[in-house]
Amino acid sequence: MARNTENTGLRPLRIAVTGGAGSGKSTVCRYLQQLGAFVVDLDRLSREAVAPGSAGIEQVVRRFGKGIVADDGRLDRARLRKIIVSDPQARRDLEAIVHPKVLGRMQQEMDEAESAGARLLVAEVPLLFEAGLEAAFDRVVVVAAPEAQRISRLVERDAVDAGQAAALIGVQMPESERTRRADFVIENRGRPEKMLPVIERLYLRLAAKPEKDGKSA
Repeated sequence: MARNTENTGLRPLRIAVTGGAGSGKSTVCRYLQQLGAFVVDLDRLSREAVAPGSAGIEQVVRRFGKGIVADDGRLDRARLRKIIVSDPQARRDLEAIVHPKVLGRMQQEMDEAESAGARLLVAEVPLLFEAGLEAAFDRVVVVAAPEAQRISRLVERDAVDAGQAAALIGVQMPESERTRRADFVIENRGRPEKMLPVIERLYLRLAAKPEKDGKSA
């Protein structure tokens, strides 16, 4: 199913913001939200899908065992990350559990925002292309950053070593392929605030003049 490439003016565009681990997707989405976009964080929805007591976490435990749950009843995301990085089938099994729940909730939140008059609907989708989710959106924005910079961010953010960070990046789609498939590319090099003028131009383009008109912002 191809992405929509036209907008009739009757509804706001639905935009996916994606990129590799540590690329700066959350920063871009935060700036878009400050500018007026409605933003759905799929990482948040993923956590909610496997919250303690949920049907999602019960399914994950059946697949991966009780050892995947921490003492507080929450999913041990660090332990699970190690499993799925080294086992492609485990990663696919986890996605089959979580993705339908996350996408259903995302659609619901976007529909509600549209009804409330939102001008631009944005979702942060870490594995957009890997999961084949691009058909759910009108445009795709890819956030790109040098691998060394991404590794440094992951080490600081996730308290992993450089080898683990590199392994996580290694199981994801190559950045060159993501950027090739994007409608817009935002380069995140150096300080995050350097992206703000680019993001402002992109927001104005998508909110007020949404026709597809290029591969970079």
